[in-house]
Amino acid sequence: MQSTISYRGIWIPWSEDNPNRRAAHEQILRTAVHTSGADMASAYRVASRYDHSIVFGLGDDKTSTPVSPRSIPPGSPIFVDSQTATEMAMAVSAVRHGVVAVLAGDMLDLSGWAKAVKATNALTGQTEDPVSPEVHDMLDRIATLGSTDFRDRSNESVRASVPRLTDEIRSAGYTTDFIVSYLYAYGLDPENERKLRKLIAER
Repeated sequence: MQSTISYRGIWIPWSEDNPNRRAAHEQILRTAVHTSGADMASAYRVASRYDHSIVFGLGDDKTSTPVSPRSIPPGSPIFVDSQTATEMAMAVSAVRHGVVAVLAGDMLDLSGWAKAVKATNALTGQTEDPVSPEVHDMLDRIATLGSTDFRDRSNESVRASVPRLTDEIRSAGYTTDFIVSYLYAYGLDPENERKLRKLIAER
């Protein structure tokens, strides 16, 4: 997991109507990424597997999967197909100062991610309002503590500080799911997520 966020986010939030507008939303997202100044010729997507289809105008030759990861040039915009924690972590790991563009589905809460990266809504052009500086600083501190590994239970700073910070964030009105979603912006992967959830389980 990274300790900083160094990329931009563009997304279409989930709604019940998304599946019916899939083709239109793909094009809207592509247009928004192009308008942002990103080089669409270098665009890639991350997906759970090769499916021999064209998604976001990108085929298997421009697709990276967990089984067959591709070397993606720095600055390339990256589209996330059917987002899971694995795919979001792959995208964040590969993006390197580019754009991560997400067509949200119903499998993953990305509200925290969107606030963390101040994502632009491709449908409305509006940018997500960030959390308060105080809450961001606490979330950023959790990300820094976990940049090595939340699984390192021998690390006293992780074991003591992460639950305390999480309790403070919850007291400000945020849920555990929101905290986890926010950390997707730093590249939180599924195994580390499981360990984090265990570490910060509400007592």
